[in-house]
Amino acid sequence: VKLTGVVLEEESIEPLPFVTIHVLKNEVLVFETMSDFDGQFIAEVSQEGEYEIRFSSVGFQPEKHLNVPIKNIPIPGFMEVFLKPTTICINDHFCHEDCDCVHYELRTIKNPSSQFTAISGKIIDSESGEPLPFVNIIVEKNGVQITGGQTDFDGNYIIKPVAVGEYILKASSIGSHPRQKEIKVEEGLI
Repeated sequence: VKLTGVVLEEESIEPLPFVTIHVLKNEVLVFETMSDFDGQFIAEVSQEGEYEIRFSSVGFQPEKHLNVPIKNIPIPGFMEVFLKPTTICINDHFCHEDCDCVHYELRTIKNPSSQFTAISGKIIDSESGEPLPFVNIIVEKNGVQITGGQTDFDGNYIIKPVAVGEYILKASSIGSHPRQKEIKVEEGLI
């Protein structure tokens, strides 16, 4: 059972990539996805019904849609979502070019049966030790953006699937200087 749609920036009507989309039923998360490079998404659930769908992205006001019907029909339902730009301040602290205020932490988990893995970690402010929510995470290979994600309220992120290889992991947030780190994703690790 599917619902398709597109997420657009309200003022310019441009597609918004990497918007986090949560589908909930009775306040329980049942599906999570992100919009693609063209702002499009597909939400899949196991049964028909009415769902709450939440959209969030750094630099935009979160959007919540209640009682969205998702039905098992030959042509899935389609929705357009418009996000309003906003600015955020993380703990009243803004980073400057000479300040190394973002700390990266990468975790690995054994997964012996897959060529595709995931990258997960936590981003914290290196001065205060506080987790940084809504930080955009971009994974690049040879200068090309492969995938991306966003930290949650506790600064945690997970990006999947990612093929084995070497990447550049970039983190950026409004009001802070972007940071990047070279990472190596090995077979059997996530």
